[in-house]
Amino acid sequence: MKIISMLGLTIFTLAGTGFAAPAQTAGQNVKSTIVVNGVPRSFIVHIPSGYDAKATYPLMIVYHGAGGSGQKMQTTTGFDRIADTDAFFVAYPDGTRGTWSSSGPTSDIAFTQAMITNLEQRYHIDADRIFASGFSQGGNFVETLACSMSDWIAGIGNVSGAVDRSVFNNCAPTRPVTVVLFYGTADPVDPYAGSTNPVRPTYSAQQSAEFSADLNGCSQPPTTVTFSDTLNNGASVTDTLQTWSNCAGGTSVSFYTIEGGGHSWPGDDSPTAADGMVFGPTSTGVDASEEIWRILSQPAPAA
Repeated sequence: MKIISMLGLTIFTLAGTGFAAPAQTAGQNVKSTIVVNGVPRSFIVHIPSGYDAKATYPLMIVYHGAGGSGQKMQTTTGFDRIADTDAFFVAYPDGTRGTWSSSGPTSDIAFTQAMITNLEQRYHIDADRIFASGFSQGGNFVETLACSMSDWIAGIGNVSGAVDRSVFNNCAPTRPVTVVLFYGTADPVDPYAGSTNPVRPTYSAQQSAEFSADLNGCSQPPTTVTFSDTLNNGASVTDTLQTWSNCAGGTSVSFYTIEGGGHSWPGDDSPTAADGMVFGPTSTGVDASEEIWRILSQPAPAA
């Protein structure tokens, strides 16, 4: 058992997880467990096909919705397929009791930092190309990471995750972070128009996009394009993409509105497996995972 000290945390990597001699088989999924602040935490790592131990790779961390798991999110998003083609690592963490928290002994900010450090020591991870994406509560959580871990996370993708007002009200990133957002107008769980529920007030999808654009210092109004889509209930709809591209540090904000879309991951062709959190129609004409990776992986323009 190896002990690592980091940022005031005590992190144990349990024997049998492959820390000392990590499995390095291309295309393999490796289940790992670390102990953070006395709490065992688990995650799946997908090693991309063609893995070269001498090469350096980007990392995408994918957070499930409430009540979900890393394994279910692996099935829902299809990120492994994209990673095998474009050569990046994917990590699928498990929340404590299926949820995410930003404080206390089960802080998932601490867990995320510990997981990244663990992976950097096991593999050659490019510290400048670490990204996070999430669904539902996981989407809300990656917004928290963009606010509190912008020195670690270069970009985020938020799918169907209404942003708690408290997240933006306390947001103080140290650098701009590229943001990709997907929201359905018929989402019955995280309403597109936001919520004034005193238990969990949330911003609207449009407000979340505009807030991210303001944080990133985007200097011009967004461009807007529309495109045809078909939902898995057979409905033909017209979706909208707003893009803020004149932003600090070469970042951008991309906001996809799925007309008539529900609480789901666009492009998921097996929505019944999506964390038990799918409510309403799913887009079949756009793949959220492919779009998130396409946008986040774009290199920043030279200074």
